[in-house]
Amino acid sequence: MRFNRKRYVLVVLLLVLSVSAVGGAVINGNLYMQANVAAETPIIMFVAGDDSGASAADAQIGTNGTYVRLAGLGGWPNATRIYEQAVNITNTETRVDRSLLS
Repeated sequence: MRFNRKRYVLVVLLLVLSVSAVGGAVINGNLYMQANVAAETPIIMFVAGDDSGASAADAQIGTNGTYVRLAGLGGWPNATRIYEQAVNITNTETRVDRSLLS
């Protein structure tokens, strides 16, 4: 069986690509398995505002303060409703150099 130049180049290209794909998968797997990431207490959190009650925006803040659900944002079509303080964001960090909320 004779190989012409195009087939030879194609076979070499496929071999190189498969070796690089396997090598990348091995490296990625090793980096993933060695990741040392720890969960911390959130320092910037949502807190209830003046308009967060059930009669206004109905803000439902998550257990750790990192997410909020505004369940009461209803109204007529093309009508403007203003919530000045549906939720607030607070910074609970005591170290100044760690986070900046501006």
